[in-house]
Amino acid sequence: MVEDIWDSIVSDESVVSVPQSHMEELDRRLRRYESAPGTLLSLEELRTRIERRK
Repeated sequence: MVEDIWDSIVSDESVVSVPQSHMEELDRRLRRYESAPGTLLSLEELRTRIERRK
């Protein structure tokens, strides 16, 4: 039953609304990236830093 519900949600993404605050945050992050793309970590660098903290 849960799988049927999940499939119905996934099949029509327009049904799931994205709050305006989320869209604004995504826009803010994109602008930040575009202004200085070299200052962000790659996925591998992020994983390495996380592993070091353990």
